[in-house]
Amino acid sequence: MMLERLEVVGFRGLVKESVILKDLTVFPGEMGTGKTSKLLAILFGLTGSTLPSLNLDDLIHVESEFMWVKLEGVHRVQ
Repeated sequence: MMLERLEVVGFRGLVKESVILKDLTVFPGEMGTGKTSKLLAILFGLTGSTLPSLNLDDLIHVESEFMWVKLEGVHRVQ
């Protein structure tokens, strides 16, 4: 599957964000700008779990009552 889009609401430091994903996507930025949160959101969206050192409460933004992650993609047959 080729991921094409990531949408998150209330996930860690990301209040609401949508990211277009390409064959190669780079998340540049300073510390605290959401690079790791985007990668963890992709992991959570694909597997329903996260790193062993984090629990579900660690994933919900401190000002949110809920969070959701949506991944869109296509299956390409080669």
